[in-house]
Amino acid sequence: MKEKSVLAQIVAWLRARREQRRARKSARYSEELKRESERVLQVREFDGKLFVCYNEVPLLTTCMLKEGLPIVVEAARMMYVEYYKTKGLCHRK
Repeated sequence: MKEKSVLAQIVAWLRARREQRRARKSARYSEELKRESERVLQVREFDGKLFVCYNEVPLLTTCMLKEGLPIVVEAARMMYVEYYKTKGLCHRK
């Protein structure tokens, strides 16, 4: 009977350790995502205007943020194309 109790304690300890590892891994992943979002999404100045940027590519002027989503997405796509054209980066991979 005592062996079952010891075995149950070991199983419970192993389960607790596995949950701790999962929690640490999840927390690390969340931190990595947070750092990546801070690195790839920025607000930068180009030509005297503030833009929301993705990997330092301007997508939206801050005044566009009050518009509807379809208008904002279309403006972001146009800004993306214009940025790469002006930088001479049209022929990317």
